[in-house]
Amino acid sequence: MERFEWVKKMEKGKVRNIYIMKWQEIRVLLIYGLFVIAMVITISSKKNMHIDDLFSYSLANNIGSLTIDFVEGQTYCPAEDLYLGCLAVDGKGGRFQFANVWKNQSMDVHPPLYYLLLHTICSFFPGKFSVWFAGGINIVFALLTLYVWRKIMSFFLDGDNGLVDFSSFLFVLTVGILQNVSFFRMYVMAMFWVTLLAWLFLCLYEKGISWERGIILCVVSIAGALTHYYCIVYLFFTCVAVGIFLLSERRWKDTAALILCMAVAAFDSVRIFPAMTFHMFSGYRGKESVSNLAQMSWGVYWERMADFFAYINRQLLGGWGLAAGSVLFAVWLAGSRGRQQLAGQGQKAGRKGKSLLLLVIPSFLYFLFVSRTASYITDRYLFPVYAVVLGIGLYVLICLIRRAACRFTGTHIAVYIIGLCLLAGGWLQADWEYLYRSSAGLLDRAGAYADLNCICIYDGVRWKVQNMFYEAAGYRSLTVLGREQAGEIANYGELLGDEFILCVTGVDGEEVLRELGEYIPAFGQYEYVGGFAESVTYHVRAGGE
Repeated sequence: MERFEWVKKMEKGKVRNIYIMKWQEIRVLLIYGLFVIAMVITISSKKNMHIDDLFSYSLANNIGSLTIDFVEGQTYCPAEDLYLGCLAVDGKGGRFQFANVWKNQSMDVHPPLYYLLLHTICSFFPGKFSVWFAGGINIVFALLTLYVWRKIMSFFLDGDNGLVDFSSFLFVLTVGILQNVSFFRMYVMAMFWVTLLAWLFLCLYEKGISWERGIILCVVSIAGALTHYYCIVYLFFTCVAVGIFLLSERRWKDTAALILCMAVAAFDSVRIFPAMTFHMFSGYRGKESVSNLAQMSWGVYWERMADFFAYINRQLLGGWGLAAGSVLFAVWLAGSRGRQQLAGQGQKAGRKGKSLLLLVIPSFLYFLFVSRTASYITDRYLFPVYAVVLGIGLYVLICLIRRAACRFTGTHIAVYIIGLCLLAGGWLQADWEYLYRSSAGLLDRAGAYADLNCICIYDGVRWKVQNMFYEAAGYRSLTVLGREQAGEIANYGELLGDEFILCVTGVDGEEVLRELGEYIPAFGQYEYVGGFAESVTYHVRAGGE
């Protein structure tokens, strides 16, 4: 009888464990599903495109030029044809032209891996443009980043599924992560490689370098180098930190293996894309970085560090991360946790602390390097380390909460409350720069004039005309004239009709309008439609009414 009761209890225990496992799997799937929904909503909310969003498409697909190419004075009807010729793959011989992508990137300032992938996707849809071509890449690599990030968090949180899942929930809704996803450049891909490198180096430090790990590390390092040069910066600082730790522990074989792996990765990266060395040391971006590194004053450097940190604090920590950490740290120092509670954990905590330093040191040095060398102050240069930095911030906060709440049995509850406060703070301060919601009014008003022809007067810088894509592609036709050709506008009487749209980019719009009376005998009234980037749009009545 007693044996029968014991068997029943065992069976109940198994059933309960199965239910727990099933719920854990469902919870993880819900987190990934929420992430996909959040990213789709974010990308769908884009009202306009950053010029670099559009450059991603032109660098991947345009043949013969890095940016939009057109004949001044020629009328493109419909206007969209001018842009599709630059941003979309040409169905007549333009598909899977990888050599052209390679050439474009050699002439540009970035490595080619992201653009090769974007061109491949676009090649399946010749003559078409969609935000989902680039947006899809961001979604996939963001999901891969979350997968690796959960492994890192599980390692530091000792497999506490509740905290790992809650941290993942914060990750998928963090403004900085979604901001990165909304920007159609290689930065989400770079964030994945950096996060994966962080995980691989943690494994290397904990378990040593095997042949399998060495090969994977080489491949990932090469992929990162071919995605963005800032991946190389993070990789270098990580190698320095890991190398010092390995040497301090007299792990000579692992140190030698690491040096060999990095030498092979560096050699192969340059061999695959030789223009890399020119970009980093002789290209205009490389020269700007070297100049900033050598000549920037400490006063300017300090201001730039404060500006860059503001992005991290606002987009990742809700603007309150530093304050919350300071308060919890002060509570911990006040002695709210007894020494006996940490007894027996010193060795484990020390090892975990070293592993944490393998994330903190490279991220901090990366931050210092970017703050000093970046061409201008923007969040995109920090995007590659966003996942790692968010992981560091959340883990440190969790540790402080655990130590400060020694007699509080609801440690998880404290983590949940503070985490949600940080998340809410980020959303309250979010500017969503890359969605360009402020241009929605312009596009709505421009849509009412879709049956009109558009004349564009520009300052000779062609990429500025490319920046007008979302608006100008909706007009009946588009004719681009240089500033010095503005007087020729009267020659396009059949396009002007009684009314037309005038777009002015890189030029004083009011000055051009004052001259219209000289060029158009029947010039009448005009109204301001809106502006975006360096362009201003007017609805002009050419018939004098």
